Amino acid sequence: VATGWKEISQNVDAVGVTMDKAGCLYFGLGTVNYANAYMVNDKGEGEYELTSDRGTVQKVSADFSKRETICTGIRFPIAFAFNREGDLFCTEQEGATWLPNGNPLDELLHIRLDGVGPNGKPATMRHYGFPPRHPKHNPNVIDEPSTFDYAPQHQSTCGMVFNESVNGGPVFGPALWAGDAIVTGESRGKLWRTKLVKTESGYVAASQLFACLQMLTVDCCVAPNGDLIVACHSGPPDWGTGPAGIGKLFRIRMRQPEVARPVATWAEGPQEIRIAFDQPLDATSLRQLTERIKVEYGQHVRAADRFENLMPPYAVVQAQLMKPRFSLAVTATSVTSDLRTLIVNTAPMMSNVHYAVSVPLSPTSQIAASDTRAIPQHPEVDVDFALHGIRATWKPDTGSEAATWSGWLPHADLSVCKKLLANSAGHEALWTALQQPGTLTLESKLDLHNILRPAIQPGAKIDYEWPPEEVTVTFTSNRDIVVRANRAGEANQPAIELNIVCDQSNVEKQQAAFATSGDARLPVDVAIAIRTGKSTIPQLTASIHTNEDSTPRPLQLHRFLLPWVDTRSATDAPTTEPARIAELEGGSWARGRKVFRSEAAGCFKCHSVGGGGAKIGPDLVNLVHRDFASVVRDITNPSYAINPDFIGHVIALNDGRVLTGVMQSDGAQLLLGDEKGVITKLEKSDIETMAVSKVSVMPVGLTQKLSPDQVKDLMTYLMTKPPHMPLESTLTAPPLRTQAEVDAALAGAPEKPEKLRPLKLVLVDGQKDHGPGEHDYPAWKSAWEELLSAAEDVAVSTASEFPDDEQLASADVLLFFQKGSFADERPAKMDAFLARGGGAVYIHWAVNGNDQVQDFSKRIGYASWGGKISFRHGPLTLDIHNTDHPIVRNFERIQLYDESYWKLTGQPS
Repeated sequence: VATGWKEISQNVDAVGVTMDKAGCLYFGLGTVNYANAYMVNDKGEGEYELTSDRGTVQKVSADFSKRETICTGIRFPIAFAFNREGDLFCTEQEGATWLPNGNPLDELLHIRLDGVGPNGKPATMRHYGFPPRHPKHNPNVIDEPSTFDYAPQHQSTCGMVFNESVNGGPVFGPALWAGDAIVTGESRGKLWRTKLVKTESGYVAASQLFACLQMLTVDCCVAPNGDLIVACHSGPPDWGTGPAGIGKLFRIRMRQPEVARPVATWAEGPQEIRIAFDQPLDATSLRQLTERIKVEYGQHVRAADRFENLMPPYAVVQAQLMKPRFSLAVTATSVTSDLRTLIVNTAPMMSNVHYAVSVPLSPTSQIAASDTRAIPQHPEVDVDFALHGIRATWKPDTGSEAATWSGWLPHADLSVCKKLLANSAGHEALWTALQQPGTLTLESKLDLHNILRPAIQPGAKIDYEWPPEEVTVTFTSNRDIVVRANRAGEANQPAIELNIVCDQSNVEKQQAAFATSGDARLPVDVAIAIRTGKSTIPQLTASIHTNEDSTPRPLQLHRFLLPWVDTRSATDAPTTEPARIAELEGGSWARGRKVFRSEAAGCFKCHSVGGGGAKIGPDLVNLVHRDFASVVRDITNPSYAINPDFIGHVIALNDGRVLTGVMQSDGAQLLLGDEKGVITKLEKSDIETMAVSKVSVMPVGLTQKLSPDQVKDLMTYLMTKPPHMPLESTLTAPPLRTQAEVDAALAGAPEKPEKLRPLKLVLVDGQKDHGPGEHDYPAWKSAWEELLSAAEDVAVSTASEFPDDEQLASADVLLFFQKGSFADERPAKMDAFLARGGGAVYIHWAVNGNDQVQDFSKRIGYASWGGKISFRHGPLTLDIHNTDHPIVRNFERIQLYDESYWKLTGQPS
């Protein structure tokens, strides 16, 4: 069908395909280099070319005779589909992860085929922002904004299908979901329903998460009977278990059409959340709802986060997990008389962050007993929202104040509002009111920052600065409107006021536009008053353009902020590095590990950190992602929050004993672990009664047994990653060894003696040389001083270039990692050290002896000198022959990526 483009090194070639009604094919070609999108060479010159086939969407004619590029600026477009309007959409996967500029988020793109380019002039294609405009490497493009961004970063939007009838069958889910784009998030196991509303200037999108899967969610399609078929891959993000992995197909089926489903969620006011449902709620499910409902908020909070078990292995994702999550107090709940809208009263909501609500509505399950593979609907409904939208008030010209309607709208375009709020019973009165004589007032803050400028990666910086955008907002209506606008927080600045009066004999659309200048990071306060009546809902649309491109584009929902939102109180700017914890300053990871394994603390008796230890309590490896206060709380007040997998039980035995602990099973055997780490084996027949304990098995008063410094060290061990070498090269770090790999390598080791002989080590480094990530001797010394100090009965000291006399006199082993030497005083001092039984380890280029290479080799077997050896950089496979040697016991082959030497001087004997 099509060929002829140059393949890329990642072996990810043509991705995504669809066909239009004329039989033409559309598919994507991924970018040449996602980590170096501008193709910058060693001279600092960008070799990216807009005329390349790579990073584009391609069109193949119906007769396969012609292939052409229809747009540029594409990273990796995974799925393509035409909607019922005949417009082309694609999912853009993983954003600009490895660029400082470029939208970091996964995108849904409307691939416009209208041929409109910069400044409204005819053009053959648009540019979709990867790589984004750059004054040197890519200056002559306008970056087309995405239609919808899926957040937080690293969702990996892959599959997409429009929810349409197949062969005359029903759509998936309730009828109001018809035509929505169903999008899969591969890396985190997500399924979204994204509603697209077409306006004159483009599409406005709203999205709702409706499923969380425990596998990599790759693609989906609608079956002829209306079921949704979802294809999943096994394994962890990014790419699971690879081509040999086992996948699964899931069928999602609507069994109960009569169950109420959420339509929209919003903040009606600073202390009130509303959730509209498409049908009446079951009143019995709302009992004691105030105590059971949960609301969380934070920069990266989203619906159903508690179900997310797949975490992409990126620093920015860890930074997301480290960002604080807050619980919002619920003070009361109620429901409207028609049982269609749930009202939740809360503590004040002021921060410009995201809010997630978990509502325990407990829908009944109608799964047939014979359908043993079916998974029932979870008994909670999860929704999320941000403080986006408009405060709307309609007042009639005549009549009582009771006729006034006030509430929330998602957008200034009333046609967008009507479609997004279809089946919201509380808004039906507004649509009726707008046909009566009166005035509709809309109040909002407009975020007009970076309309045609890409976002910056969290923690990144760019080496250039664009001039400020001048943004023009245009409101179009067939009614009289008054628009007032001024920069938020600038009370002394005169407001922009626009009055548009429509000729009553001519109801053609009129426009009111205002332009912004100055600091675009400050939102613009906007108030619009529009006349209503004439037995029809007035038309009101909104669009934007900039001084760089006069093409009108839609205002997306996130551009509208509610009037009371404090834009200064958003959480701190994201960072790629975990925040330093002030309370841990001066703490030692190594000393903390010893505290963890001490009898005084006794943590090791019930917990492990990263596997391989006790299992009475939960593995504590995830504490590095927690906040300090909550970990202290769990230690000082263990019963405050109990891991559900380790809930305690009170067991009454037939012999009269009563035991308390965590119940686990080992086949047919029951195991009860108590607070002292003692495990009691039980038979089911031994148990008379068993009840859930209301308190944690973990004992209280741990911190009273330790000194303040010991507590700080213990917290440092639990809440910081082990010391490690920095990764500063272009190579990807290999994955951490699993506990199983470590156990296999150590198999057959001698039994640990009852008392270890104390061991004194000296780590000797030198000045760093070579390039980034290579020969970082000081970083090695710093990391390994902590790692080795954590071992039992091991004392570690350090030196630069060579140990001092005191270290030589007392050390058991010297470890050298440096640019080696055997000059000056080294021969005599090393001979004396070795003669008294000391040992030495030489790592990598520490075996360099320069002009003393012969003497050096007599001490260590093989030594090197730059003029007498061969070396290479790259992958290396070592086949181990002497597998009985204790250093390489259990290894048959080792894969390395390193600088290897051969043709050394000396004799191995």
